[in-house]
Amino acid sequence: MKSLNLCSLTLAAALAAPLAHALPVPRADDIDYMASACNIGPFEQTGKAGQYNPYCTQLTDAEKCLALVKSLMTDDGVLHSAKHDSDRASYCLDEFRRNLLGN
Repeated sequence: MKSLNLCSLTLAAALAAPLAHALPVPRADDIDYMASACNIGPFEQTGKAGQYNPYCTQLTDAEKCLALVKSLMTDDGVLHSAKHDSDRASYCLDEFRRNLLGN
């Protein structure tokens, strides 16, 4: 009986493992700040993007820009200056303007 339960657990784990790798990367408003390290527009990747590394080319610039905004925002909603990354931030403002306002 114990070996049957162990076998069932092992089988369940084996079946679940491929599903964990098949899950899509978080996108849109679920995007994590780590994606801001991806290339954005004409700007190269700035560092390791964690789980987003293999997806940097699949994410839209708007998603990566949202990640950049999230990386500059504190937990209490304060947005810090992007002086160290002002060119990318400026590009992102233009990207939001193009996408949201159609300019």
